[in-house]
Amino acid sequence: MKTKFILFTAFVSLLCACSEDSPSEPKYVFDANVVCPAEGTNAYGEPNRGSFTDERDGQVYKYTTIGNQVWMAENLNFDNGSPCAKESCSEKGREYTPMDAQNACPNGWHLPTEIEWNILFDNVGGIDIAAARLKATEGWTPLNP
Repeated sequence: MKTKFILFTAFVSLLCACSEDSPSEPKYVFDANVVCPAEGTNAYGEPNRGSFTDERDGQVYKYTTIGNQVWMAENLNFDNGSPCAKESCSEKGREYTPMDAQNACPNGWHLPTEIEWNILFDNVGGIDIAAARLKATEGWTPLNP
């Protein structure tokens, strides 16, 4: 009898431990206006969103601030001999080899480190949903037309 009581108590305790979160517990809610604010300035004193000119070739690129990081908001198209992507250089940028990519970034920019990628993923709610939250809102072919 004592064994049955202990097993029953353990079973009830397990059920209680696996219950849903109570409504009073705060949940993470992604807010793009907080993570990627359009207004204000970033850590470098520049507007959170804007554009800059690559002094090497005069191309203009958009950038955005996500969390405390500043990211290019479009594909790089610096001509260092690398081929264009499928559609066009101006629309899709270029395809760089790993070695070429190291030297393709404009002055003051660099390829992100693994740590920087992980910070970005954390800022948008995790790696599992990062692509959905970071993709452009237009220019994609629907999966089910």
